[in-house]
Amino acid sequence: MLIESLIEYMKLLHQPDTSPEVRRGLLIDQRDELVQQLRETRQTIAYLSYKIDHFQEHILRSEAAQLFPQQSNKIIDDSHNAED
Repeated sequence: MLIESLIEYMKLLHQPDTSPEVRRGLLIDQRDELVQQLRETRQTIAYLSYKIDHFQEHILRSEAAQLFPQQSNKIIDDSHNAED
């Protein structure tokens, strides 16, 4: 839980007129936020994994285009054929 939410929860806990359902709602809200953060973190990890897996190809393509603008496609094709 975020510290602010924990403080809020403790305030609610010590208020006699606050129902347990209000505290439960706070916990549910916190869980929902964490689930969303986890979803976003997993998406970021998947994107980074993709970038890492294709890093060499992107670097080679960029370097070939800079060094040999007229021949870059042939260089890329030759490198792919060498990998097979």
